[in-house]
Amino acid sequence: MKSNKTYTTSGVRLFYERYLPKKGDDNMTSEKAFEQKKDLLMNQIIESGYFKAEDGRHLYELNLSELEQTHHDLQNQKVREV
Repeated sequence: MKSNKTYTTSGVRLFYERYLPKKGDDNMTSEKAFEQKKDLLMNQIIESGYFKAEDGRHLYELNLSELEQTHHDLQNQKVREV
C-alpha cells in the first residue's frame, strides 16, 4: 500500500519510494536505509557542482543533518536563481 504523503523535495520522495523498507522486507535495515539516504543526498549535491562543504570538509565527512541542510540550501539557491 502506497502512502498518500507528498513531499516538497523530489529527492526525499525518491528516497521514500526507493529505499525505505516495505512491509515484509527484512533485508532492509534502518542503518542501510540511513546510509542510502546519505548517499542519495551526496550524489544530488555533487550533481549541483559541489564537492566539499563550505568549511572545507568532504561531503562524506558530514553527518546526515548537515547533508540535509546543504541539500536544502542548494535547492533554495536554485529557486532564487530562476
